Amino acid sequence: MKTIDFSTAEIQGIGRFVAGEDHLAFDWPGTQLHFALSGTATLTLVMDGARNWFNADINGHRQLIETGNGTAQYTLTWPAEDTSAVSTVRITQRTEGVAATPEGRTGTVRFKGLIVDDEASISAIPFPARTMEFIGDSDTAAYGNMGPRTGLRPTCLLYTSDAADEEDSVDLGGRRII
Repeated sequence: MKTIDFSTAEIQGIGRFVAGEDHLAFDWPGTQLHFALSGTATLTLVMDGARNWFNADINGHRQLIETGNGTAQYTLTWPAEDTSAVSTVRITQRTEGVAATPEGRTGTVRFKGLIVDDEASISAIPFPARTMEFIGDSDTAAYGNMGPRTGLRPTCLLYTSDAADEEDSVDLGGRRII
C-alpha cells in the first residue's frame, strides 16, 4: 500500500478549501475533490476533524462517508472488477462545516491524503467545459438539506406560481421556491 499526499497536483478541488501544512480543509457544503485512479482495488481516505457527511462517487456509484472526531481512515468499496481501468473519484461534502445538530456540532474536516495499492496511478480529471457557480450563504448551498433536521431553519418549500406572493421567492418556470 502507498500513500498519496493531499497536495498532489492530480487531486483537484472545486469550491472553497483552505490548504494547511498537512491537509486541505473542507468547510463548505458542495466542495468537492476529484481525481482518477487506475491499478488499484482499494481506496482509503485519510481525514481528520469533526463529524460531517460526504458523498464518495466512484464511477457514479455513490457511498456515504460519515466522519467522526479525530484522524481516521475511510475505506471505500471499489465497484470496478477491472482495476486496470481508469476510475473517476469525486468526494463531496454534504453538510455545513459548522452546524448544530441533535447529535452535536459539526466542524471542519481536513483531508490528508489517500491510501491505495502500490501499483496505483493517479491522474487529474479535466474540469467540465461549463460550470455554474452560486454565490451566496448557507441557504444558497441548501444548508441542512442533507443533514439531520435541526429545528433551526425551515426546509426549502416548493410552490406553484399561483401561490401567495410574499415577494421573498424566486419563480422558476411555473414553480416558486421560498
